[in-house]
Amino acid sequence: EAFCGYIVGDPSVWWHDGALLNEWAAFDSTRAAGKRVDFLVGTKPRHPQQPPPPDAGILERNGERINLRMVVQDMADQIGTHASAGGYQTFPQHGHGDMIRVSLEHALRVAACGESVPAAQAP
Repeated sequence: EAFCGYIVGDPSVWWHDGALLNEWAAFDSTRAAGKRVDFLVGTKPRHPQQPPPPDAGILERNGERINLRMVVQDMADQIGTHASAGGYQTFPQHGHGDMIRVSLEHALRVAACGESVPAAQAP
């Protein structure tokens, strides 16, 4: 509530045994009313020679595997019903680590140019 906009850069839904999922379950998405909320997600697959972090395991709830990308899409959809601007955008040319730069560049464009700036497809 301290800011008029938020940029969610490829959230680590798996982190700390799904702590974000627990936070999301208790979150009131109407708190996004009147705010800009952008979800930017890197979808480039991890290189086979680069193993995932040890705590980046598959999450399960009630015995069922969770599709983490769908969780983020659902977050964006629910928040988007209340937010004044923003949305969900994927970046197939970028992986999880690359999204730090992509998200920061987007945040700077929004700060410099205003609310109407879409996320750029950086090379």
